[in-house]
Amino acid sequence: MGWQVGPPAALKRFARARMKLGRLTRRLLVHHLPLAVISIAAAWAIGQGTASPDIKFRWSMGTAYVASLQLAVVLSIGTWNLLLRRSNPVSSDFRRDLGIWAGLTCLAHTLIGWQVHMGHMWLYFFKSREGAEAWALRADFFGWANYVGLAAALAAMVLLVSSNDFSIRVVGRTGWKNLQRLAYLLVALTIAHGLMYQVIEKRALVWIAVLGTIVGWLLAVQWAGVTARRSP
Repeated sequence: MGWQVGPPAALKRFARARMKLGRLTRRLLVHHLPLAVISIAAAWAIGQGTASPDIKFRWSMGTAYVASLQLAVVLSIGTWNLLLRRSNPVSSDFRRDLGIWAGLTCLAHTLIGWQVHMGHMWLYFFKSREGAEAWALRADFFGWANYVGLAAALAAMVLLVSSNDFSIRVVGRTGWKNLQRLAYLLVALTIAHGLMYQVIEKRALVWIAVLGTIVGWLLAVQWAGVTARRSP
């Protein structure tokens, strides 16, 4: 009979469980707690900047711009690593956790935003026909802005549900990476939705400038990333 090499299987499982718990605790304390505080505080501060008496509108604006900023930072991390000649892992805890909060903020904006203009969320997508009890899908600019916003919320939900180690194991590293490229679609939809609402709400120049700055930053970052990939 040969000698047993290494600790028993039970000890190995205990060690792995302890490592996972330590990683989860670290992420909760170092990433999620600060991100939660910063996200809520920033959304509140931006909402106060609107000077609107409607608390729902203030939080809608706050979550909208915070989500846009969070998404811009998430998409900048990969380019930053390329410029510094660092490797880009399939997933890093900070980028994933920041992406989670970007998704949560997007969904918070969607839920709050549905309460601002029409009083009922269905009226963002449907309107009653004159002289009839039937309802029809909106085909106006307001309706299309909300369809784009809804598509962005659905993309955020897919990214949130898949932002975990279990999803990586199920679909594989390549499949998971391809799935996470939905973040680019989410950003494009978010920007389009934001630009359309600049028109709908006739927002002040300062808010247009903030969104324009975010868009300009994203374009510059993506161009820098493409250039870095092509360079030897």
